[in-house]
Amino acid sequence: MESNVAAAQGLNFAAIHAGKLRRYADVSTLRALTDVRTISLNVRDVTRLVRGYRRSMSILRSFKPDVIFCKGGYVSLPVGLAAATLKIPYVVHESDLRAGLSNRTLAKWAANVAVGFPTKNYHDLPKSKLIYTGSPIRAEIFKISATKARNHFGLTNDKPVVLVTGGGLGSQSLNDVVTTALPKLLEKYQIIHVTGEKDIEHVRFRLRAFSDGELAGYHVFSFLREDMPLALVAADVVITRAGATALAELAALSKPSIVIPHPGLTDQAINAKTFARAGAVRNVPQVGLTPAILLRELQRITDSPREQQLLSKSISTFAKTDAALELAELIVETAGELHGTQE
Repeated sequence: MESNVAAAQGLNFAAIHAGKLRRYADVSTLRALTDVRTISLNVRDVTRLVRGYRRSMSILRSFKPDVIFCKGGYVSLPVGLAAATLKIPYVVHESDLRAGLSNRTLAKWAANVAVGFPTKNYHDLPKSKLIYTGSPIRAEIFKISATKARNHFGLTNDKPVVLVTGGGLGSQSLNDVVTTALPKLLEKYQIIHVTGEKDIEHVRFRLRAFSDGELAGYHVFSFLREDMPLALVAADVVITRAGATALAELAALSKPSIVIPHPGLTDQAINAKTFARAGAVRNVPQVGLTPAILLRELQRITDSPREQQLLSKSISTFAKTDAALELAELIVETAGELHGTQE
């Protein structure tokens, strides 16, 4: 995917091998250490990491960058390690409130560590290197009016709009709860439901139990790319996972939100708990989630203007609307320090 995006922007692209350490949150440590398949995949990916490191060394020696930007994730690790070996300064960016293994490793030699949320929330990265830039988000969300967004989806003003999304891959469990609750939901709300491409046929099968009249006010999509900013602006309440970018966009828009973190992703759980402790979201576990619970949480927000106001005000404290500019400036400044220039 990245090669296509780079080509479309006229950018040079070089691919490397990379491997990740599998430490699944939904299995015991003992099982992770003894599972034959997990061990074999980890051994294979250690080999990939070594190959990626060697390839990164070759690319960096040829390209001779003044500075490197590492976004995090296991793909960044061989590049960052090669940069440290060659003494090329690099900037790490951590979106989540709990740094991943790659970023915790790379932070040791990084020139600067940019973070997506206020630095007081980070406890596993070197404090002296932390710089709060925020996480870059789509600039178009600030240019869309609520009227334009609602007209785009054929929404009316007589019922609140609820956006439901399970993230890029979707969530079958969340989709099942929503489709089961549809008759009750549509009594009070208009729904924009983004199912994820893998689950759209499953949802459409379940929708066959309803007539067209019963589904008035329900708008279902497998995936939204260009139209996602419109959906975010149109929504009065958002039900979503607890990914860092999603939370950054919700904070920028001050949207009252219900977050349902993926049960197997520790970073999402920590994101959700931190936001919930600040009164910025309603944090609802996926385990045990039922249509009745979802309806209750929605009504708690939509039936109380005070609750909506508190959620909007609290989540806005996590917003950094100029994050892309601040991050770009930090990268350029880091390169300037190498050459003894500051502009």
